Amino acid sequence: ATDKVYAEVGTTYVDSYFTTLDNTTKMPDYRRVDASIGYKDDNWSITGAVNNVTDKEYWRSSSMTGTPRNYLLRVNYLF
Repeated sequence: ATDKVYAEVGTTYVDSYFTTLDNTTKMPDYRRVDASIGYKDDNWSITGAVNNVTDKEYWRSSSMTGTPRNYLLRVNYLF
């Protein structure tokens, strides 16, 4: 039954911003795409997801890089 299958695609956009009070250091903007697909039944669900689908290199702050592409497999059982 296809009504139990779901898919999601989302994007996160962060505009450029200054990291110092005197506005001398500016972080560039970035966009990240995430996606997932799954199946949900009455008692259990399974989801596969990819974060940062395009493996975009970005900086979350002046000292912290963004997360590279990664994968998630989640299985839940409801009782």
